[in-house]
Amino acid sequence: MEEQSRIPIVFKRTAVIIGSVAGSEINNRTEVRFIPREIGDVKPNEVLTAGGEWFRDQSDAEDADSEAFQGLLVCGLGVTDTGLDWESDPEGEPSVDNVDPLTFGWDKYAHKKGLSDSRYFFEVVAKPTEEAKDRFPGKEVSELNADWLPNQEETTKNTNHAGDEYAHGDDDDSEEDKPVVRIVRIQWRERVKQVEYINPQTGQKDKMPADKFEALSKRVPLNIPSRKFTKWVWYQAFLGKSAILERNQPDPDGPTFNVMTGHWDRKDKRFYGLLRSMKDPQKFANKWLSQTLHIINSNAKGGVMVEQGAALDQEQFEESWAAADGVTWMRDGAIANNRMAEKPKAQMPVALMSLTEFAISAIRDTSGVNLELLGMRDANQPGVLEYQRRQSAMTTMARFFDSLRFY
Repeated sequence: MEEQSRIPIVFKRTAVIIGSVAGSEINNRTEVRFIPREIGDVKPNEVLTAGGEWFRDQSDAEDADSEAFQGLLVCGLGVTDTGLDWESDPEGEPSVDNVDPLTFGWDKYAHKKGLSDSRYFFEVVAKPTEEAKDRFPGKEVSELNADWLPNQEETTKNTNHAGDEYAHGDDDDSEEDKPVVRIVRIQWRERVKQVEYINPQTGQKDKMPADKFEALSKRVPLNIPSRKFTKWVWYQAFLGKSAILERNQPDPDGPTFNVMTGHWDRKDKRFYGLLRSMKDPQKFANKWLSQTLHIINSNAKGGVMVEQGAALDQEQFEESWAAADGVTWMRDGAIANNRMAEKPKAQMPVALMSLTEFAISAIRDTSGVNLELLGMRDANQPGVLEYQRRQSAMTTMARFFDSLRFY
């Protein structure tokens, strides 16, 4: 449209609906609570609940959850990373951070709620070069940058953005000159054989790797009850250009990534959020508005068909015709003999505004968010009816809030 000297109108009506649903989550935030299930569990569960509240308060987990929930509404995926920050505090500072869904990946065969069946997760971390060198001492910058990852230009279909003509690639830059390097942080699970046995010193159940238990049994006969079993154990590694930069184990019982998932598209094999259904109606609404403005602008001054010699001065005629307060001189009899005529104007389509109103209302219809939930209903109706309509709108959002509960 810009190449045709037309004005593209972009009204972001979907942002209001996304903000309304995200605001509902902020105003009704959930809390972590440990519930006793057996006699004698009340006191321990009170301690666990207080510990969970302390951890979430220290790490501002509520803000990270709200950001992840908004990512869930927009692109169908919300991710947080829960762990301890050993650099801020030697004893471990509680940390719950929001992870950008566009830098997060998972097992392509996983599709259950919360990606609970995923065998691995990974995150592409962009770090400043100096910070990456301090984080992984002894490694060269060329070893840190995972250049085997596709560039953003290779994975983006639409690159026609304003300012692209001023963008410069960094293909000719050396690795040392790059201000940012990309490192892949991956967490995966492996099957490990373990042995559960009764510790003779404490009398409680304990666990030990099977190979270690067998080696110990060969040296010292252990006549204690035991059983073998297999469990999943999680590991973590940081990947550079062609080698593993570091390998550790933050939590052997599970990943530190926690995921919220939206609707599952069985055809495209991906999750999607609330925004997907509203994209086309918003595009259509902006299209009709741009088309209306173009018709109005093109018909504002109009055109004229004039016989040669009808005007006294052709240049003065062309300059003064478009001016409403200008004087246009014609030859005697030119107007009476109809030697000039206005060009026929394009009529405004009757259904144009109806299509525009339909597209605008379709944004709310496809999302399931009504005017009552947005607080924009201008009608004299009972409060009970207002509340029921708000609840009906929240019912359509139940899938996303259920994913938040599962998270």
